[in-house]
Amino acid sequence: MNFALHGWSGVASAVEGRGPALLFYVPLFLLGAMRSDMKLMPAAGALIGLANWLVLFLLTSMLRGFIGLLLAVVKDWLAKTLHNIWLIL
Repeated sequence: MNFALHGWSGVASAVEGRGPALLFYVPLFLLGAMRSDMKLMPAAGALIGLANWLVLFLLTSMLRGFIGLLLAVVKDWLAKTLHNIWLIL
């Protein structure tokens, strides 16, 4: 798609965005974290480029944290979650 819109510079932008996303998400995938984003985030990096992917990564990470906190509060798991975090640290 980037090639059709921007030619070879679009291909370079796609590779530039997809590469770091893959380098970041493959280890997380192998560790069992962020399984749902394994294919989505590198594809998004290929479409939007490196600089925009970094912004997308930060925003989705903050959203995941907020949703996790909200879920812990709603399900009354907050105390147990904080205790588990304390044990890990």
